[in-house]
Amino acid sequence: MATTQSGTGQTTKDLTDNEIEVLLFDLGGVIIELSDLSEVMAGTPVASTELMQHWAKSEHVFQFESGRCDRHTFARGIIEEFGLSHEPEDFLEAFGRWPTGFYEGSLQLLAELKTHYHTACLSNTNDLHWDSFATESAFVDGFHDHFLSFRMGLMKPGQEIFRAVLAQLDVPADRILFFDDSPRNVEAARQSGLQAEVTRTPNEVKRHLQAYGLW
Repeated sequence: MATTQSGTGQTTKDLTDNEIEVLLFDLGGVIIELSDLSEVMAGTPVASTELMQHWAKSEHVFQFESGRCDRHTFARGIIEEFGLSHEPEDFLEAFGRWPTGFYEGSLQLLAELKTHYHTACLSNTNDLHWDSFATESAFVDGFHDHFLSFRMGLMKPGQEIFRAVLAQLDVPADRILFFDDSPRNVEAARQSGLQAEVTRTPNEVKRHLQAYGLW
């Protein structure tokens, strides 16, 4: 099959009008398994049914995961906001355990996909969680690009982060397929022109790839 040079600098097969060139992955809930947030926030008076929504809207979370504050400032802010009795160090230890590890088969899947597509991750994350997984070379090397909120100063679902990703990848938005466990983030990606699917676990990644004729 003839090849062409993509905007990512990677040699790929000839592209049809609707062919996917880049696979873009959220991390938590897609590649990395998360425990229940209520375990991290044990003792909060916030109802468990409202906890994730409250977390997603927290200014302290935004400040930390966009790289605007340090770990201890974040911990003190969360303890106050959520009415926790933790000491900052104890909270950070519990928060560090929120991601429990890689989903079974996720690293092998990334390695295989990287040989056929340009792969990248786009994650709302922080230096504490990233540092705990970046020691795994098979994980870091599974992506050609790493788009991390705490380094970019931007977060999903804001349109600015998708514009920044598109500018760096330099490929048409509709040739990017984005996997994220948050419907809100998926909708934001679609508004930016990306193809995007709500996805939880590597098995769902495979099902979407099959539906797109990519697996």
